[in-house]
Amino acid sequence: MTRVLNLRDQEAVCRERAQRDGERRAFWSAEAEAWQRVVLDEIAAAFRQGRPARLERAS
Repeated sequence: MTRVLNLRDQEAVCRERAQRDGERRAFWSAEAEAWQRVVLDEIAAAFRQGRPARLERAS
């Protein structure tokens, strides 16, 4: 599930850019939503495959 954390990081970056970039706020918000859908798909796939939902980052 490290992949999920990385995807969430991408989502967070887009949301932050949406707050800072007024001219392209709609674009960055849409990008964040797209990353969120990818995250949810990844989590759903993990559940379907019976993988544990561990969210720790690799050390």
